[in-house]
Amino acid sequence: MNGWKAFIGSRLPIVASRARIASAEPWTGQDQLPKHQKRSNQSQTRHALLDLRRQAIPLERQRQVLYELVQQLERSPSEKAFAVQEGAIELLKELRHSPDPAIVDSARLGLTLLGYVGPLPGQGIRILSIDGGGIRGLIVMELLRKLEKMTNRRIFDLFDIVCGVSAGANLVCALASEKNVTLDECIHLYKKTSHTIFHRPSTLDKLAGASRLVSSHAYYDAEMWEGLLKKHVGYWRIIDTSKLTHVPKICCVSTTICDQHIDAHVFRNYTFPLNVQSVYAGSHTARLWEVVRASTAAPAYFGDFQLEGQLHQDGGILYNNPTTVAIHEAKCLWPNER
Repeated sequence: MNGWKAFIGSRLPIVASRARIASAEPWTGQDQLPKHQKRSNQSQTRHALLDLRRQAIPLERQRQVLYELVQQLERSPSEKAFAVQEGAIELLKELRHSPDPAIVDSARLGLTLLGYVGPLPGQGIRILSIDGGGIRGLIVMELLRKLEKMTNRRIFDLFDIVCGVSAGANLVCALASEKNVTLDECIHLYKKTSHTIFHRPSTLDKLAGASRLVSSHAYYDAEMWEGLLKKHVGYWRIIDTSKLTHVPKICCVSTTICDQHIDAHVFRNYTFPLNVQSVYAGSHTARLWEVVRASTAAPAYFGDFQLEGQLHQDGGILYNNPTTVAIHEAKCLWPNER
């Protein structure tokens, strides 16, 4: 499979780069909404911000207004520029310190949607890139476990942004899930699921695999794989992991195929500040299990994965080592850092 990926990657970089350049124009937060709709949205946003600034607002009311404001930002990205202009970022930074967990969660998610990027804890950007390689991913996990033991800190505490592809995406999403699993638990689950999926096949298994390869271009049982991901990685959207204080900026890479163009797609738990745009197309609303399924959709192994109208294949087809992606994303988030 690695040779096949190298073959594809060596012949498609120009097509991929052209596709990315087409979407590289900085976004200013202005959607093509009718003027009356834009005015209505802005009125709702301004009213919500004024309400949240009231000193005597009841806790339940504060919780509800903030939740509705965040929902508005999700539904209407054009409100991002207006909300920033109205001082939403400073207000939400204050609300992060509320004693109410629901308010803290909403404030953190709202800041993420507004493209707020906090200061780094130290000098320089700490970047971790985790590649794919199937069962070879265990080697990477063991190295990371050694690093945890040497520093007496969890991996996510050691880096500002973590990028994964294929098996690396599996690890990143498992560590970021609501289950809050440890690296040791990830290694155990990885071995267990690998044995379940890639066990020594019987003659009947080989026949079933050949049949699936013909019918769905997937030798292994993709439905079983998806079931395991739903169980162990979960249904949280990737952007919802930004609510967790122990989770840094994370992103995972898949490959999209459309109209004979092949391009990288980056799933993110962050958005960019106004007037900043990555050269890589991406999204932030996919569920964690979907992110892993898309990034591990190796042709002839698990087959393609359809998500939100796009056809995803293994991210390793273009970026078996996603270091380039990770560095570019980091520069977009912290342009003044090295």
